[in-house]
Amino acid sequence: MKHTASLVVLLLLICSSNAQIVNYDSLKTVFPKEDAIVLSNDVNIEYMLDDDQQLKAKSTSTEKILVLKNNLSEFQSIEIPFSKFETVNYLSGKIFAINAKGEKKLVENLKIRNAVDKDYYIKNIFYNDLKLKSISTTSEVKERYIIEYSYETIYEDIKFLNTFFPYKHLPTLDFSISATIPKNVSTEIIPVNPPPSMTKSNETVDGNSILSYRIKQLSIPKNTYFQAPYAYVIPHFIIITKSFTDNKKNVIKVIESAKELYEWYSSLIKELSPDKNYLKKLSEEITNGATSNEQKAAAIFNWVKTNISYVAFEDGIAGFKPEEAQTVEKKRFGDCKGMANLLTELLVAQGLDAHHCWIGTNSLPYSYATPSLCVDNHMICALFLNGNTYLLDATGPTNDWNKYPYYIEGKEALIAQGNNYKIFNVPVSNSTENICTLDYTLDITKPEKPLIEGNIKLTGTLLKIYKSVFDGSDIDGKKKFPNRIISNLFNSTIIPLNASATFSEAELLISFKADGLPLVTKNGNTVQITQAEFEYFPLTFLQKSKNTPLFLEFPYTYKINTLISGNAKLLTPVAYSKSNEISVINKKTSVVGNEIKDEFSVQITKPIILEKNFGDWNEIISDYYNQYGIITVSK
Repeated sequence: MKHTASLVVLLLLICSSNAQIVNYDSLKTVFPKEDAIVLSNDVNIEYMLDDDQQLKAKSTSTEKILVLKNNLSEFQSIEIPFSKFETVNYLSGKIFAINAKGEKKLVENLKIRNAVDKDYYIKNIFYNDLKLKSISTTSEVKERYIIEYSYETIYEDIKFLNTFFPYKHLPTLDFSISATIPKNVSTEIIPVNPPPSMTKSNETVDGNSILSYRIKQLSIPKNTYFQAPYAYVIPHFIIITKSFTDNKKNVIKVIESAKELYEWYSSLIKELSPDKNYLKKLSEEITNGATSNEQKAAAIFNWVKTNISYVAFEDGIAGFKPEEAQTVEKKRFGDCKGMANLLTELLVAQGLDAHHCWIGTNSLPYSYATPSLCVDNHMICALFLNGNTYLLDATGPTNDWNKYPYYIEGKEALIAQGNNYKIFNVPVSNSTENICTLDYTLDITKPEKPLIEGNIKLTGTLLKIYKSVFDGSDIDGKKKFPNRIISNLFNSTIIPLNASATFSEAELLISFKADGLPLVTKNGNTVQITQAEFEYFPLTFLQKSKNTPLFLEFPYTYKINTLISGNAKLLTPVAYSKSNEISVINKKTSVVGNEIKDEFSVQITKPIILEKNFGDWNEIISDYYNQYGIITVSK
């Protein structure tokens, strides 16, 4: 939505000489679909040395949220997550109602002394490291209410002072962040996805550097299909505390590079006490009958993937320190770190060269050039075997031990090497490895009742995705699987009458007959045939005009080979080809005997399409959609 001009006016209204006046009706008009908006969000960061000459930090956050709709349970309480390295204290909290004049009238003074620490659960699994500081309202939060609250977060471990986002899912009229940096502290603040409206100031007060950023009129994109994850889209700030000097003039490094980051990760691994005898015996049982290292790696990987349930968790120290391998095996569940640790220890028990490995999935746009805890959100196992580097991730049901999962392609992996480390660049798969091919014959003998008969082949990551869907279905779901997959793959532009599916190691083959009416339009003596729309290449959606990156997850190739029968004559043969750094598209329509043959293919070589590539992307889309997406024949 384009709110820019209106927001300028509204900000002037809100920030008028009378700061208590809120033009609710105007805001409601500009944001008719929003549940709420953030009027302001301010963050202030301070550093201090404790009595033991350890560097601490404190952030003070103040938020003002205007509620635009009734019956919103999410605003009946305020919850702030924190770990054992942090302390959260509410400083104030109030709820106001906005009257017809735009004046704020106090409804409730939140009793911050009644704030409680709540336990954190995921899938009924209790995590004692993460807590929620919660404060509930006694009043029902309604439309025209403003929630104002402030809280402080004290960072006992300075490494956990790392990332600040605006309120992630609400438009924000005014966001600011400032840091007061003493002379003895070396800190860098990195803006990520800064908008043109961002301003920066830097001043010196009493020898301290005060660095500030401010963003006005911040709209948050709705979470839509193919939208890049928030870290690619929303402006945010990474705080890197590199080092500090204590009172004795000692320079203490915190995180200046990947070296310090690895040293901290490694220190957590060194705290573990794997039961070598127990794990050796277990690994022997798992690899019984395996005669090669490859077979042993496959057996151990598949055993962990099959027998250990994955529970995602990424916060606090539990977001970085694995649970003991033997504990994960006995409980039969674990997060990525626990599963990676178990996998590593079992492989090592069999004499294989396995290592702990940290990585950020492709949902994060960072690299180790930005040394921060925010760079990594996943832990896996690295295996060096026969001159190759394998990255094993047993958390994904479709993953194989000897193939890189698509969600880490193109990323940097930090591999433990004892006191040293290795940064490994994960290769990106070729678009020809992940193929969807649609071969079909379209009979338009009776254009009002066109029939389709054909097959679909899926390979690579596409095969794995849909094999996982099939394996996770009940008996009824498996019966309906072929028809549902066809409808899903082609966005209901092909409506199957009957279909059957066959899996092999190399491909998924679906044979089908379908009603061709959604693809065929008769107009007098001419018939227009629309290209079937592939789920991963929905042309009407993908035209890019805004600065939101496109996230297609992995490279792929999409092919449609169509034979049109039924005494049709091709009006205009087509031979078209175009390529750029993100895609290759080919289209050929010709006459072969008594039939018309249409061959179309598109290769997506860059699955994450950034703003700088929008021109190339739109050129491909426009050419195809406007000129070649429809085949016109005469009858």
